[in-house]
Amino acid sequence: MKKSSPLVSAFKVLLLSAVMFVLFAVIYPIVGVGEDLPEPPGDPGQGAMILLVCCFIQATILSMLIWRSKWSGLRLVLTMAVVWVLGGAVLSQMDTMWFMPETGLEFIGKIVIATGLQAILFSVIAVWLLGKWRSDHPEETLNIDTPAWVKAFLVLAILHIVLYFTCGYFIAWQSEELRAFYEGEDPGSFFAQMASLLEGDPWLFAFQFLRGLIWALVAALLFAMLAGSRISTSLISAGVVVALFSLMLALPNPLMPEAVRYTHLVETIVSRGLFAFTAVWYLHSLQRPRESGLA
Repeated sequence: MKKSSPLVSAFKVLLLSAVMFVLFAVIYPIVGVGEDLPEPPGDPGQGAMILLVCCFIQATILSMLIWRSKWSGLRLVLTMAVVWVLGGAVLSQMDTMWFMPETGLEFIGKIVIATGLQAILFSVIAVWLLGKWRSDHPEETLNIDTPAWVKAFLVLAILHIVLYFTCGYFIAWQSEELRAFYEGEDPGSFFAQMASLLEGDPWLFAFQFLRGLIWALVAALLFAMLAGSRISTSLISAGVVVALFSLMLALPNPLMPEAVRYTHLVETIVSRGLFAFTAVWYLHSLQRPRESGLA
């Protein structure tokens, strides 16, 4: 791949920001996301500006992902789309179904369809525009055996549970507005909160373990597709997860009051960012040294 000048690269990122904005503004209304919901609170112009900023951040992070990917072409497009849909639709809407079942399966289905269309179209355009239909990295196979993968997924699922409940209590559950929204109370300590959940909603832990396995798959895909050092791939992975799966909470929506939404924004930035960084860092440690081929 021929290297572009910094000015050309910056222009491409700006162009992709506009593409992201247009896709979001067109696809979601066409699919019918939110058509049965009241209008989001606040000034529509301010909401549009927040969306534009979010689209710029997302386009910037995804451009870094594409440039640093060892994959190219359709393989890169499909992997990006799978990561995007798993995190941006499946995982987030699993939580919605659990905690806010009144939203309904039809609304959740529309979110999944709209996210999938946006992910595929943006990925195709971005991979083409950034010149990654042909790879400048040699194909590499991950030198990790099956038992190590199984162990990794179990470890990462547990990591998700730890971060989910820790950040959930020490960040989200400290907000009076959020506790009132979910009609809950603070029992006074983290361990008391865990005991209360075990008594009142014990299946939540099994549910979050399932989500943790899917989050592990997202981390494994990012790890597999990225070339570079352990620190750089971990940072880019954290950026992708935060940009795609947390940042849109900055947008006004009719399902959550502003205070609840911003609390969840901070909570998910911390928990998901830490998960992605730690997960990819950990996966690097599982790779076995390659044989040199020397006698």
